[in-house]
Order: sequence, then structure tokens, then C-alpha cells
Amino acid sequence: MAASREARIWTFNFVAVSVSTFAFFLGSFMIFPALPLYVKAIGGSASEVGLVIGITNAAALLLRPLMGRLVDTRGRRTTLTLGALLTTIAAMAYSVATVVPGLMAIRVLYGAAISGFSTAGPAYVGDIAPPRRRGEAFAYWGMFQSISIAVGAPLGFFILDSGALRGLDLRVSGWFPGGRDVSSGGNFTLLFFAIAAVGVVSVVFTRLLREVHRPVTGSKVSLWAMVGRLLDRRAVFPAVVNGLGQVSFIGLFAFVPIFAREHGVGNPGFFVTAYAIAVLVSRFVTGTLSDRFGRMAAIIPGLALMGAPLISLIWFQGTWHLIVAAAVFGWGHGLSQPALQAYTLDRLSREQAGMGMSTFAGGQDIGVILGGVVLGYVLEATSYGVLFLSMGLACVASLGILLVGTAWTGELFRWRGKVG
Repeated sequence: MAASREARIWTFNFVAVSVSTFAFFLGSFMIFPALPLYVKAIGGSASEVGLVIGITNAAALLLRPLMGRLVDTRGRRTTLTLGALLTTIAAMAYSVATVVPGLMAIRVLYGAAISGFSTAGPAYVGDIAPPRRRGEAFAYWGMFQSISIAVGAPLGFFILDSGALRGLDLRVSGWFPGGRDVSSGGNFTLLFFAIAAVGVVSVVFTRLLREVHRPVTGSKVSLWAMVGRLLDRRAVFPAVVNGLGQVSFIGLFAFVPIFAREHGVGNPGFFVTAYAIAVLVSRFVTGTLSDRFGRMAAIIPGLALMGAPLISLIWFQGTWHLIVAAAVFGWGHGLSQPALQAYTLDRLSREQAGMGMSTFAGGQDIGVILGGVVLGYVLEATSYGVLFLSMGLACVASLGILLVGTAWTGELFRWRGKVG
């Protein structure tokens, strides 16, 4: 009986951290696909779309050493609460950001939020998951993120475009300087209020968690030492693989909504929903794959499935093509991401999980920074075809590095046997 309890995934703590994660990312994906449109509404360009997104992850990256240290010394629960609280404050501040520099300042605050939450979340799940079911636990936890994406994107666009909410938005936006000028592009003020509300929900559920990690205390580490520890050699390799994959992810969410609007695809949120549903089904169906057959059995086909549909968009055939491409990409992302997270934690001790996941997430930050900025300039200088090719090649590069690196260490050939 005791062994059975130890092997349980669906504990109170797991449900609470999953609900908090759902609320946190629901707010994130209510604004994220609409963010390029907001940049346009306040007079920004395509390259500034990339800069706004890139600065968010630049801030997150710079704060990773501090957040990783905070996760290990102050606890996962405290850092999760901090992240959820900061994203709530950032959501309320959007209403006064009617110029691109102001919006960039608020996105720095959100970068701090995502840095804390995305570092503490995987560390906490790793703490409470049974070691032999870790890949499965990450897949289930990731399902809540997928549901938030599936719901958040279309919900955000619904609020943004709703005629029934138009009058209310005009009244509320009048409370803020320049609010009504920005609201000519949609119900942005109501959208920001809705994001703040779900942020509060995330904060509440982080306070329900029980801290199971014993914080490391009694050692003082300099900032320089924390920066050095960010580059934990055991986590650098999966961080590089993850970062290259995130280049394609940020391109999908930053520039495809603009592409969709320009090509007559109704509510751009539906392609995000197709992506999210595919991620959700993928994680449900293949959640135990990396535990049963090894991490590479999930990561390798996942990265391949991410790259192929992006390259196919060079020959765009209509709305159905965009939806199918998003779904295939989502299936691949849902297959590879939890396995990559579990693969990283397999390399780390429990006491160093915070710093290790900080390294892993830092790779994601770098991928998003480079992807947002570079792809923005690629689009301005060339065309959507070259943009899609660049996104696909980032996945090809990620897969190539994974194959070479794991072949060198021998991990590529360890396909069978449970991970423990």
C-alpha cells in the first residue's frame, strides 16, 4: 500500500500546481497571440514585435541565476507565488502602455514573472513525481499548459473582437491616458483586466501548495558565482536542443497571427487551438513513452514533427493548411517537451534541480530572444516563405545537435528500459 501511495501522480499538490500553472499560462496565451496586434495598434513595426517579445525573454534569462537560487534557497512555493503575482501586476500595467518603449518596460516585468514561475514549476513537479513516472508526470502537468493555450488564444481574440463588449471597453479604456486611441484596434483594456483576474487565481493556488523540498540555507553565493552556476554542464546540452526548438515556437506564435490576418484566416486563435489540442492529445497518448522506452524515443520524433509542417507552409494552401500544420507541430512539441524536461532532471540531483532547470529554461529564453528578433528582421527583409523556412531549419538544427550529441555519449542507442 505504501509503495502504491509513493507511485501516485495525482496528489493534492500535483492538482494544485497544475491548476496554478493552467491559470498562469491561460493569461499568458490570452495576450501572447494578440500581442503582435497590440504592437501594431500602438504604432509598432514587425521588427518591434520581435523586440517586444525578445526583451521579455532577455529579462527572464538575466534573472535565471537569481530565480534558480531563490527556488533552491527560499523554496519552490515562494517562487511560484512571486511569478504569479508579477504576471498579475504586469497585466494591469498593460493598460497604460500606449507606446512601444512603455510596453517593453512592462514585458521586462513579465520576463521576471515567467523566469520565476517556469523555473520553480518543473522543479516542484520533479520533487513530487515518482522517479519512475517522472516523464508521465511532466506529460500530465504539461497538459494543463496545453489546455490553457487551447482556451486562452481563442478566448483572448473573442474578448478582443467582441462587438457586445465594445461599449464596456470604451468606457473602461477612458480611465487610462490614450486608452481609447488604442482601443480602436480592439477591446484591449478588457483583455488586460481578464488576464489580471486569472493571474489572481494562479496566486491563490500557489498558496495551497505544500513545500516538499527542504530549502538549502546557510551558504552565501556571489552574483558572479550564480551566473557561473547557470551554465551547469549537465543541463547545457538539453538547453541548447530546447533553445533551437523554441525559435520555431516563437515564430509560430509571434508572426503567424499577423500572417493569418493578412491572408483572411478569421479568428487566428483557432490555429493556436489546433496546436494546443494536438499537444494535449499527444501528451495524453504518449505520456509514458519516454519512461518505457527512454527519453530519445520521444524527443527525436517530436523534433522532426515540429520542423516538417513549418517548412510546408512555404507552399501555403489556405486555412486548413495552417490548422493542420499547427496540429502536427503541436503533436511534435507535446511529444518532445516533457521528455526533454525529464531528460534534464534525470541528469540532476534533487538539491540542484532549481539551478539545473534554470539552465534548461535559459536555453529556451535565448531561443525566444534570437527567434523573436532575428525572425522579425527576416520577415521585414524577405518574405513569409523565408520566415517559415528559417523556423523549420531551427528544428532541423536542434534535431541534428541532439543526434550527434547523444550518439557521442551513447544515449542515442538506449531506447528501451524504464528510467529510474
